[in-house]
Amino acid sequence: MIFILQSIALAISIFNAIICLWLGMTVALDGGRERGPRLAAAGLLMAGVFFLIHAAIIGRGPPVVDVGLPFWWRVISVVSLLAPYAWYATMIWYTGVSGKSLRIHKLLLFTMGIFIGILGLVLTAIYPLPQEARILALKIVPAWLVANLPFIVAGYLLALIMCFSLPIHALLTGPGRRNNLPHQAWLRVRSWLIRTSLLGLLAGIVALIGAVIVFSQGAVGRTPEVAWLADRAIELFFQLDVMVLIVVAAALGAAGQAMGAYAAFTDRPLPQWNRIDQWRWLVAIAGGFALMVGVSSALQVASIYIVLFATTLASLAYGLLSWRYRVEHEAFMERLRPFVGSLHFQDRLLDGGASLSASVEGLVEAVSRDVLRAERACLLLRDAVPGLPNVISYHWGQTPIPLLEQLPISNERRTSGIRLEAQSGAEWAVPLWDGRGLAGALVLGSPQAGAVYSEELMEVAAACCARLTDALAGERAARMLGDVLRQRIAEVKVLGSQGRRTLHDDVLPQIHAALIHLSAVSANDPMAQQTIQALSEAHTKLSALIRSLPPATPHRLAQGGLAQTLHDMVLVDFGNAFDQVSYTVAPAAEARLADTPQFIGEVISYALQETLRNAARHARGNDPRRTLQMRVQIDWQHGLVVDICDDGVGMQPHQSSSSGSGSGLRLHRGLLMVIGGSLNIATPGQGGTHIHIQVPEELWNLPVLEPEEIA
Repeated sequence: MIFILQSIALAISIFNAIICLWLGMTVALDGGRERGPRLAAAGLLMAGVFFLIHAAIIGRGPPVVDVGLPFWWRVISVVSLLAPYAWYATMIWYTGVSGKSLRIHKLLLFTMGIFIGILGLVLTAIYPLPQEARILALKIVPAWLVANLPFIVAGYLLALIMCFSLPIHALLTGPGRRNNLPHQAWLRVRSWLIRTSLLGLLAGIVALIGAVIVFSQGAVGRTPEVAWLADRAIELFFQLDVMVLIVVAAALGAAGQAMGAYAAFTDRPLPQWNRIDQWRWLVAIAGGFALMVGVSSALQVASIYIVLFATTLASLAYGLLSWRYRVEHEAFMERLRPFVGSLHFQDRLLDGGASLSASVEGLVEAVSRDVLRAERACLLLRDAVPGLPNVISYHWGQTPIPLLEQLPISNERRTSGIRLEAQSGAEWAVPLWDGRGLAGALVLGSPQAGAVYSEELMEVAAACCARLTDALAGERAARMLGDVLRQRIAEVKVLGSQGRRTLHDDVLPQIHAALIHLSAVSANDPMAQQTIQALSEAHTKLSALIRSLPPATPHRLAQGGLAQTLHDMVLVDFGNAFDQVSYTVAPAAEARLADTPQFIGEVISYALQETLRNAARHARGNDPRRTLQMRVQIDWQHGLVVDICDDGVGMQPHQSSSSGSGSGLRLHRGLLMVIGGSLNIATPGQGGTHIHIQVPEELWNLPVLEPEEIA
């Protein structure tokens, strides 16, 4: 029976050691530099050392005669005193008690420190366990030691009870704001910490009662005539040891739940679903390893087989953890995909793609359901976006939605959640900011069952929604540029035909009528004949000018295509503006230019026209006689590439739009960005200006709508 109890105690000690060491390392690595997490980590690590030494001593079994036993006795005496003391100190820090309650706890902590220091000195210096004694056996312990040992053990157990009972008062009275948990989350983590302290207190009481029973049995067992009672005391000791170890394991389970699910003692908590999975896997692996060691000890398996079993279990555990890591990574990427993927704004602008409302509602649903695990939420926007309401809701129902102006949000640009009071259905608001101030807010209802809102999750949600508002701002800007483009195209169409029509329909008929009138009334007047001659020459020149005027860009594109339009624009319209013009088109580009949609062709043509006009006006600088060369090269490299280079004075960094240089290019750069292209300006070191226009290949594969049809 003793042997079976010994194996059970060994298994539970190993389980407790693994749990303590993992929790201690987790708090040490995630707890930051504050004093409280360091105390908690130190206490948990010391508890892990205690259970390791306890397992080593139990595993040797009685009788134990080891030259290193006095050293381990001193170590286990120190850590068994300091670990509960560190728990009490951590609870004072973590609960945030203040005022009179804090002063009382500090006084009790100081008193307990003195008492534990004296007790530790007694255990390590005055009463080191004799080397020849048998651990857990009272047969050959000197009578004078046995007479005083109960008082020492009772003092230790009383200190243990105090270190676990006093934190309960701090947990019940403290506000618990050390890790910025919301109030609901604090109530849950506090309940687990109270359970930990209560179970630790229960373990101390059981140990105290067991010590009284064991020592009473041992007092009788000192007489040789009833030596069998000493064996009974050993069996009773193991029974109580197993009971205490089970209670401590339950206490560690409660502490692990607080640290795993609610990130107690840490200021950088991991996502809730990740940490709780890690905790569950740890319990399963530690339980399996402890069970293997306990069964091997009970069956008296050879040491080499235990090593082989441990190696196999470690390999399997690592394989399972690797698999779990891959699954978690894939799940994380799946949750991340809506926020890093394309919102297809360009498709909506060009070919009437997916609904903007559906895309935004999908993102709000992903934030609310997958990140925050909220039962309902709504996104309030400051600026209206065409095709999208100012409020995007997720399972909000018929409850009135609060107004953005009514939310109690200050101007401090906080990204953390703000608790809402007296708001129907709304509990939290996460503000969203941009350069102009408050851009919107994510209003949250109550969390799902078993979920809580943490600062980290709210900051993640704020970042996701901020990206969404930035994208919506880009959509607004793109639509504004689209409106400007439509207006400009309409103006060019009107102005391009207005002059021709005015000359043809108004000016020429008036001149012709004047000629007829003068011919009729002054046929023999020499002065009138000179006037008629001048008017005839003006009529002839105007008629020739009308015939020589180039058609407007849309008409050019409709008649000759983009390739001919660009050719005429460079060599005909602006050919006389430069001393030398070089125009080359790669065969691959010429083949694709014929298939260019008219709307895309208009954007490219107007951008090239503005570039050539700027070069003709400003490239010579203050020297109108400066020789100016222009080179235009068109190529196809996964899209249309147009390079415009001149050897003029270049664009200086200090030039402003007021000088007439650059503002038009910025407009056309924006128009190119609307369709997914780009326009970059550079001034090489040798002088001149290099403008690089690029339009992606995908636009040639889209059924592009005309500007008048774009919403």
